[in-house]
Amino acid sequence: MAFCLLLLGERTRLQSDVGPSVGNALSEGNDLDAFRRFMTIRSLTSREIFGVHAASIARSCARLAVRRIRRTPSQVAAEYDGGHWARIYRERAWERASSLEAFLVGASQQVLTAKVDGRTCWISRAEFNRHRLKAMATLVERYLGDTRDLVELGAGYGYNLFLLSLAFPERRFFGLDISPTGMAAAREIAAHFGLQDRIEFDTIDLVDPHHPNYAILSGRVVFTYYCLEQLPMEIGNVLRNVSHTRPHSVMHVEPAAELLSVRRPADWANLLYVRSQHYQTSLLGNLQRMRDERMIELIRTERVTFAPTLQHSAFMALWSPASQDGG
Repeated sequence: MAFCLLLLGERTRLQSDVGPSVGNALSEGNDLDAFRRFMTIRSLTSREIFGVHAASIARSCARLAVRRIRRTPSQVAAEYDGGHWARIYRERAWERASSLEAFLVGASQQVLTAKVDGRTCWISRAEFNRHRLKAMATLVERYLGDTRDLVELGAGYGYNLFLLSLAFPERRFFGLDISPTGMAAAREIAAHFGLQDRIEFDTIDLVDPHHPNYAILSGRVVFTYYCLEQLPMEIGNVLRNVSHTRPHSVMHVEPAAELLSVRRPADWANLLYVRSQHYQTSLLGNLQRMRDERMIELIRTERVTFAPTLQHSAFMALWSPASQDGG
């Protein structure tokens, strides 16, 4: 705890040294107009990055000291079905947007400390959303090819699928999630923008191997985006459930805790954040075991170059079920 207080003190000193406009940008929710008066959106210096990491480490230490989060089904439901997705459904921002892209990008000028093309920078949420649209499309195009059908597990209110529908107007999409509120919002958004014939949504419980909607995955390309992080105690079972449906291929964009190292100070903030939130830390290990058991072919893994925060870096893992003839 003393170490965390020392880092918090260094963060305060950094804010004082670099001036109030830049220092305040280290906190979430600040007005980008004030920020832009001091500088344009740009990469951070090493000193500024240290300040951001110091603040993150202090917050994670406080979470670990004050309350231990357990990512149980009820905790996840409270955060998403009764929290984030309920707010999206209640606010109904899509009804006021001039287009689907305008809804997805939004107009938020909240300053994020984000990863963009592998660089750490300050950027508005709206600008990051615009970058994410291109980056997601590039990732899908590069590794998932020209397959017609794409299924997202943990689709929430459909944000990723709506993004991809703009980039790939000829494709069909399926979004599955355990949250009935998220699915209700997704269906209404699809209907509002006339996409109900191209994007379908339904519920699924990934922990239940007998859930009937697992059949949707068979022969199709599947992806997850910051979904499996919510299943730290069930990650192995869920991966096997997915594999048993014999999808064409699967791409995960998920937290990369296993690629982080305590020997790299820059990774400490990520490691502590993941631990303090009780997110999964064994996705890569489970995939490697399934490969060794000849259940899957692990085709490729790599770090992802974009993220809305520095505390939750992701990697991409691409795999397909092993050939049934053992070849």
